[in-house]
Amino acid sequence: QPEVKRPRPKFIHKEIDAFFTKFVDQPLVKGRRRLVIEKLLVKLDLEGDCPSVVGYGNANKDEKEGKYSKNSYDYLASIPLWKHSLTVAEELVSKLAYKVMIPDALIMALGHDIGKIPAQYKATYTKADHPEISVLVLNSFSEYLGLNNHAELSKIIKSHHYMVQNMPMATSLKAADQD
Repeated sequence: QPEVKRPRPKFIHKEIDAFFTKFVDQPLVKGRRRLVIEKLLVKLDLEGDCPSVVGYGNANKDEKEGKYSKNSYDYLASIPLWKHSLTVAEELVSKLAYKVMIPDALIMALGHDIGKIPAQYKATYTKADHPEISVLVLNSFSEYLGLNNHAELSKIIKSHHYMVQNMPMATSLKAADQD
């Protein structure tokens, strides 16, 4: 179907605005995928000034980041979530073999830690770790649920702290996150 021309989102952080221009405002990024990416960027812009790590001292024993050393955790906590998410997205896109993968890579990279936003994390951290919470946030977007591969994207996001056999994008997301 022909694309409906929509107004461009306005961002508070100039780095998010520049990221949008470079990666999202491209002919390849369209339809539901573009809408999901826009929602993720708006959410990161408005709520992503929180630390890019969670879990230190929290009750959830499954939160992998809670096991970092205090020095590592404190350093990573000084990096805002929005900045970390953009960096992971840029890193992941730079490693893609095919440009057609860019929209899904952006969704995975921008969405992999969206569950760290305090409003979401504090509500469920005792029951789920941040990758699971991230998928819950994505599932709240009807456009995401309308993607034919949302279950696969969710599986990759949920596993971004682990080595997963036969899932090259999960391995790539994990590497981009660590880099």
